[in-house]
Amino acid sequence: MKRHRSYDLIAAGCRVVLGLVFLAAALLKWFDPAGQSTYYGNFAHTAPAFGWAIVAGELLLGVWLVTGFRSRLAAATALFSLSLFSGAIVADMLAKHPLPCGCFGAAWEAAHSPAAIEHALSIGLARDVVFILLAASVLIFAPEPRGSHLSESESPTGDSALGSSGA
Repeated sequence: MKRHRSYDLIAAGCRVVLGLVFLAAALLKWFDPAGQSTYYGNFAHTAPAFGWAIVAGELLLGVWLVTGFRSRLAAATALFSLSLFSGAIVADMLAKHPLPCGCFGAAWEAAHSPAAIEHALSIGLARDVVFILLAASVLIFAPEPRGSHLSESESPTGDSALGSSGA
């Protein structure tokens, strides 16, 4: 059965958009190193490399997604990362004094009152759900690695193994 080309385009579009989101998040945090300690709380105070590890991970994942190398594995990694980020947002939402998520650095965090921060966290959680759907779309629509689901008589292009000359 031949794959429809639109599936490949959907997967590529979702993959590139998600990669650019990770790159934007990493770069915005890169230029706000002082703000990282606010966003990552006690983790950043006890292990300053924690914030930089998140930035590096987002940067690498963004490049990985944009390049399309092993796109299903990249999408699964993004799905896992976004699930962790969403869990952290939910934990902050349940706290008495939530902090802004810092997902996109200080440029995106103007709220200071607890109600405004809770509202921003709700929007951040909804945004993560959209990103999770993008990653899931890549998993669903990305082409299978070569040879994984082909019958013995099909080549990766969908032609028979004997050729398409009809002989």
